[in-house]
Amino acid sequence: MKKTMLAALAAATLLASGGLQPAQAQKEPPYTEPKDDRWLAALAKREKSVILFTLVLANPNGKTSCAGAKMHIRPVGEKGKPMAVHSSGILIKPGRYDIVAVTCSSGNNRGVYNGPHARIDAPAGQVVDAGALRLEYDVKSDGLFTGTGTGTLKKSVVDFPADKRGRIKEELPKVMARAVTRHMTLIGPATINVKQRTRF
Repeated sequence: MKKTMLAALAAATLLASGGLQPAQAQKEPPYTEPKDDRWLAALAKREKSVILFTLVLANPNGKTSCAGAKMHIRPVGEKGKPMAVHSSGILIKPGRYDIVAVTCSSGNNRGVYNGPHARIDAPAGQVVDAGALRLEYDVKSDGLFTGTGTGTLKKSVVDFPADKRGRIKEELPKVMARAVTRHMTLIGPATINVKQRTRF
């Protein structure tokens, strides 16, 4: 029984400030016209904006530690559930958005990095290259057999990766032709203290 319990991996949670109530982004219904043309039409009517952004989650050695991370965004000033974003480019209602949390799942382990971390400005009709949010965490365990630890989380904004930009440009050439660089801005200090808690 004890071995069975230990075999169940715990969820490691890195807690900063704020809270997280994940909500999945709505899926688009099927369309007949190309996605590039649909997005361009919405931009022309100033009904939507496009945000290009992504996440780099790394350990102190600079090694990327999560390939399937989600960013959770919410309009500035609102208190509802955030929207979970997987993709590097999204069509969204114009406005200002905060990245309020980041989650990383690997097997049965789930890391939560609460913020808010950064703010994005997405004016109507614009394609905004907001760059990449880089989170570098350094947490040390409090003991050999404990599931808790303390450390730091360093935040920075870097350029949107060229390979991701290239893939989006292949799918949405007309939309990407309108892209302007307006990097997200960090919220709060660039380095914050965090705690790690493991649940069994």
